[in-house]
Amino acid sequence: MAEKSKSSRRQRREIITRFEKHYDFERLDYDRRVAPLRSKAKLNGVMVAGFVYISAFMAGYFAWSNGKVEYELFGKLVWILMVPSSVVGIFAWLLSSNRREYEVRQDVRDCLSKSEANGGFLWRFTPLQEAMAADDYLSKKIMQQTRETGSDIDPGDYGQVVSDFYKRLLDMSPAEFNQNILARVMENLNADSVVSSNNGLQNDIASDDSEESDVEISKASA
Repeated sequence: MAEKSKSSRRQRREIITRFEKHYDFERLDYDRRVAPLRSKAKLNGVMVAGFVYISAFMAGYFAWSNGKVEYELFGKLVWILMVPSSVVGIFAWLLSSNRREYEVRQDVRDCLSKSEANGGFLWRFTPLQEAMAADDYLSKKIMQQTRETGSDIDPGDYGQVVSDFYKRLLDMSPAEFNQNILARVMENLNADSVVSSNNGLQNDIASDDSEESDVEISKASA
């Protein structure tokens, strides 16, 4: 029993360490990175809306002061002008927000591509995710997508799932880790390592065979 407990703690520590080394959490924190950009985009939208409204108001005031527009019509225009200026402001806000967030999204997407290269990585923790939060639909969806080649994963959702899973992983006590689940996760994590080792061994054998062939050819030539 004591040996099993030590093994579980060792596997838990190894899983957490591999997860921490694999991901750049600061770079994947999409919401934190775009929060100040969104604030600036909103301010930009308000400024554009204000500029449009003030420009239209000044034009209407100039027309009224020169007798081109009646007072009643000018009074109505003061309120009506709020609608188009608000629409223009909202459009400016959305446009500015998209442009500002584009570079961050591309950076997170690049980080995602590197993290999920060579068969994916996040999906390998699916057994643990199912044990910790089986009803988390977003995590299920993203983990499944990381297993599918060519799947279009939203960078913001991906960063959120990685962050949430890491927090759950740290919050779980060693006693809550089921050894069967840990074994399945470790099997998933080591699957590529086994393949890589086998490929390396095959390459070494092929290299040795090639060297032997070269030696035989040299002897025959002599």
